Order: sequence, then C-alpha cells, then structure tokens
Amino acid sequence: MVEINVKMFCPECKQETVFDHTDDVEQKWYKCKNNHQTKTHLGLNTNIKDGIDYLFKRYDAVIVLEDDLLLTPDSLPYLAYELTQLKNDSRFGAVSCVKGKYGDEFKCWGWGTWKDRWEQIDWTAQPKKKNRDSWDMIVAENFRRKGWYCRCSDIPRVKHIGAKGVHYNLIGYLKEKLF
Repeated sequence: MVEINVKMFCPECKQETVFDHTDDVEQKWYKCKNNHQTKTHLGLNTNIKDGIDYLFKRYDAVIVLEDDLLLTPDSLPYLAYELTQLKNDSRFGAVSCVKGKYGDEFKCWGWGTWKDRWEQIDWTAQPKKKNRDSWDMIVAENFRRKGWYCRCSDIPRVKHIGAKGVHYNLIGYLKEKLF
C-alpha cells in the first residue's frame, strides 16, 4: 500500500476542502488533511512557489497539481513511483504525467520534484520564451541551464481542462469545444 499525504493550498478559501479516496483494486490510499489557506490572493506564481517552499520544510519530494486538471486513476501512483526511482539521478529535475519523451523539458501539468532540485531554482532567471514572468517558464529555463530533464509519462495521464490563464490557447480551446 502506498500512502500519499495531500495538502491543498487555497487562496481565500471559504471552507476547508477534504479529499479522501480509496482505490480498492490497487489498495492505494490518498488522504488530504491540514489544508493551508492564505488570507489574501497571492497570485499563481507566488502561491505555487510559496506552497512548494512550505511543503519542503517537511517533505523531501512533492507532487504538484492545479485545480484544472483531470487525472487518470494511476497518476498519483505513477508520480510517486517515478519520484522514488529517480530520486538519486541528478539528470532529472522533475517527473510529469504529461505524455512525452523519457528525458523531456519541464512539463507543469501534474508533476513532482525533489527538495534538493527545487532549492537550486534561480528565480531571477529570465527565460527567452514568451510569458517570461510565469513560474513554469522560469523553472523550465532553469532546467535548460542546468541540463535537467523531466521524466514524462509514456502514456497521457493528465488532461488540462482550464480555459483561462497565462498559456491560454483560445483557438485550440474553441476547436475542441465546438468542432
């Protein structure tokens, strides 16, 4: 049995959200407890960075999920397994549920990383790509500079269902919904 502690970070939450899921087939348990609520809206960049920093005071590895993702039932076990398997392989900076190559660039939809890698991120890095001030572009630029890879999934384990945000693709979204 694998136990994964889940902590939710909610800006200006009105009530505590509790997640408790049991997968009888694989005997995996996921528990959400001790949710963290901020008193003010910090914005995505600050909320992600501060939330991960907060968790690394207690844990050596974290799994990061945003609220606009649909996951396959095996997503969390996959991430937990890869985090365990690649912990001592310094070529990898993260693992991801996004389908891709074994050693791919950073992918931020359903991902995990280790404390020692996270602490090496230079938040002053200026990516050459668009959205230079977005947290994930800064992390991706650090991966490029450090020569790190992201262990991506061999099969798709996540779908992004959000329609707004920094990387919003209106044309793609409308094609998917209307055609």
